[in-house]
Amino acid sequence: MLTSATNSTLPSANSNRRERRTALARLSRTTASNHWAFMLFLAMGLGSLMGCKPAPPAETQQTADAPSAASEVPLRIRVVGAVESPEVIARRWLSGSEQPIDIQSQSVEAFLANDSSQADVILFPARLIGELVRRDWITKLSVFENSSVMEGEEVSVRSFPPAWLAQCTYGGATYAIPLGCSITRCVASESLADQLRGASDERDPAVPLQRLIDALAATDPAPTTDVLQLKDVDPQALVDRFLTLAFASTQRNPQYGIVLDLETMQPRLTASEFVRGAELLLQLSTQADGGRQATVGTHANAWKWAATHAQSALAIATVTQLSPESTIVASGAVIEFSDGAVLNTGGGLIAAMATECRQSHHSKLFLQWLSEPQTAVVLAPLILGVDSPQPSALGAMSWRAQQRLMRVALNDQLPQELRIPGAFELRAELAEELLAMLNGSKSPVAALEAAQKRWLVVIEPKREEMKHEYQLSLGLKEK
Repeated sequence: MLTSATNSTLPSANSNRRERRTALARLSRTTASNHWAFMLFLAMGLGSLMGCKPAPPAETQQTADAPSAASEVPLRIRVVGAVESPEVIARRWLSGSEQPIDIQSQSVEAFLANDSSQADVILFPARLIGELVRRDWITKLSVFENSSVMEGEEVSVRSFPPAWLAQCTYGGATYAIPLGCSITRCVASESLADQLRGASDERDPAVPLQRLIDALAATDPAPTTDVLQLKDVDPQALVDRFLTLAFASTQRNPQYGIVLDLETMQPRLTASEFVRGAELLLQLSTQADGGRQATVGTHANAWKWAATHAQSALAIATVTQLSPESTIVASGAVIEFSDGAVLNTGGGLIAAMATECRQSHHSKLFLQWLSEPQTAVVLAPLILGVDSPQPSALGAMSWRAQQRLMRVALNDQLPQELRIPGAFELRAELAEELLAMLNGSKSPVAALEAAQKRWLVVIEPKREEMKHEYQLSLGLKEK
């Protein structure tokens, strides 16, 4: 339920929301019918995000084309995350350009510890957008509604799916292009999927959350013997699973925030949906033969474990974070919640031009290259957070999941929390308390109470500033 304080803000919020919906509606007039078409219109539509100007008259064309000459100074490409074989990416780029590039990857912690981005183009998880906007490390991109010109060629503007586009905006402005959209899915073993299908012959059924829980409750829990250490945990994946379960249980309107109270900025981690989410997370961890590791480990390991398990098994993971080995798994089933909110965890990569960019012309060309379907095919196995426009293997469950997600991505109101400045720090604090719960040293309620206190330490000194940022992140205010 919305508080009375929240209700008092609704006229302004609704006005902003209607303006945002109108803008998204204009951008969404043309929607692809399949994933290939979607990736193609990513490439075609990118010209609209480059801030391009109409083609110059013929007599001035040569002068206008002068900046296209390659520079001897490499384009600085910074990837916030791990990159496998950056030389492969560089070779593919150089097959169509003479402009050298320097690809450097950093962890989120290392990247945010810098005084500046030290980059021309930045690829980063979408949940960091608020942090980078506040630091003034990335620039706005202009959106054209009808057509634009890139390199003298007219490009018809097509829309991005609203959920993909929404994660690239902050405070009503667009800052990036999307390379992936990290929407979590439940992955079930064939044994569990058979139970959930019942009389239905649907390969990947949609069921109420409670039915999933009841099915898991019928399995014998495994005894907890090992103590998990933070170094053995993927904190971001752990928080993704917890928030997925909490959002699936909430009755609040996600437009006005679920994790924090919009008016007071009080964390809501002790609210009923979060307590239930923690209890369900604990239940997932008691599954026999690897459920504990699947609950705290990477999305890739959780996906593969559940999909190939001989007995009933369930895990929460996102296609955008899968390894090449997990993307080719054909067994198992993708289970959707038929109730509750679906969450974009912000783990998908988006790409932006850095404020301190030294070569804007070639940076724009690189952003355009990133959006091409052929580029995504190359990047997806090498960088977590990029979605491929083609299946890794015939019959792969990951591809089925991606096809179903195309419908979900049409929702311009898909929740995506947290992505305010400090979101990475808050998620890390929460992960530590969830780990304490899984190790048995704290109850779900005690762990969430402790996490809430830790969040308040971060929020209290700059409550009004963070309130403003939260409203920007939800699209309720413009920057």
